[in-house]
Amino acid sequence: MAARLKPRGHFRTWAIGLFTALACMGAPSALVPIAHAQARAATTTATASDTSDQLGVALEAEDKGELKKAAIAYRAVLQRALQPGVAEGDRVALSLLGLERVWAETGARDSILPVVQRVLTLRPADPVARGIQLRTLVGLGRDEEARLAFTSWRRAVGNDGAPFREYSRLLLSAGRAQAADSILAEAGRLLGAAGMISGEVAQLHVALGRWTAAAVSFRESLASQPYLESAALFALQRAPLATRDSIRRVLAAEPVALLPRRLLSTLELAWGEPRRAWTGSQLSVTTWVALLAAAPRAAHRVIDTDMAAILYTSGSTGRPKGVVLSHRNMVAGAKSVASYLGNHAGDTLLAALPLSFDAGFSQLTTAFHVGARVVLLNYLLPRDVLRALERERVTGLTAVPPLYIQLAQLDWPAAADDTLRYFANTGGRMPRETLALLRQRAPKARPFLM
Repeated sequence: MAARLKPRGHFRTWAIGLFTALACMGAPSALVPIAHAQARAATTTATASDTSDQLGVALEAEDKGELKKAAIAYRAVLQRALQPGVAEGDRVALSLLGLERVWAETGARDSILPVVQRVLTLRPADPVARGIQLRTLVGLGRDEEARLAFTSWRRAVGNDGAPFREYSRLLLSAGRAQAADSILAEAGRLLGAAGMISGEVAQLHVALGRWTAAAVSFRESLASQPYLESAALFALQRAPLATRDSIRRVLAAEPVALLPRRLLSTLELAWGEPRRAWTGSQLSVTTWVALLAAAPRAAHRVIDTDMAAILYTSGSTGRPKGVVLSHRNMVAGAKSVASYLGNHAGDTLLAALPLSFDAGFSQLTTAFHVGARVVLLNYLLPRDVLRALERERVTGLTAVPPLYIQLAQLDWPAAADDTLRYFANTGGRMPRETLALLRQRAPKARPFLM
């Protein structure tokens, strides 16, 4: 069954329209003849359209496994995006990440390095290029060059903590906790709190078995990086029984703060202590009865451009940031996703992703838009997801590659394939072998690769 890539087609159409609109919106200077301005706008529009076409060609070729064709198209996009006077950072990032994937899959991983070096000559602080360079060198075991790349990145961005965060994460992933420790210690000495590295420090403490220190670092990080709450839960719930009282003391310490107390309550549930989870939060509770009995108040004036939510990015390609979304943003996003997934009122969607993640929250908004049913799942093991697919007769599943890789290794209940209409991937590229396995597990379901 061939995969139909509606999301990418939607991106391609949207991108062409956007780039054309941007090219036409710039008003010519009063000192430039009108004919010259129109010719320049037409040339810019054509270039943007050509680049968008090439990007679509690259994505489609990569998805079909035509890796050589994809590499050529990505190189063409990158070459145009790097032309003098052209500010196309998004296309630089997309083409670099595409080349990294394609060359890694063909076993030519180091081919990306000279391309990245050329980009860095023109854009020394580019976070995507810097991240790819460091990731490739560490992955190839070229430690001395990786250290030099890290040092160069530091010099290019000054007091930004991104180089320290990325390098320490890569070293931790490679099982080199002591090396990561020295990098984070250096960051603390040079940047202090400005580097926003407390989350990475906490993960390092977990890797080294320093559970109390990890709790301290996570509590500090939650004050400025609330999106780390899920990471803290995942890390600290593995703490040995003998260390849990010290973690409790850290998270329950004065001054009282919402996020550490909420984290502690969730940890207690994960540790099988529901009574502690309820009494340990020590937060005031308003009952539904009291809320309904309260005097009516005038509703706040709301229009479609008012802020509805702030979703936080992880910082994997730059400094973590909060993305402000209006009510119109939320509705437009729900309509778009529901449209290409074909959601309808008869659907049952499984919300297995955190609601703090945009794709996780999208399960709710798309369902609300079409009147579908949503099943909220706080699972522990991948098999719990398969059981929910069968039990709830789920028609739509959206997840990230790490979960799909685990699901593909399991035997799926036959009933799941009878009801599952589609499975959608987000948050990273799904390996081709994983997609092939998923198609075997659920042959009737349609894949969407976002």
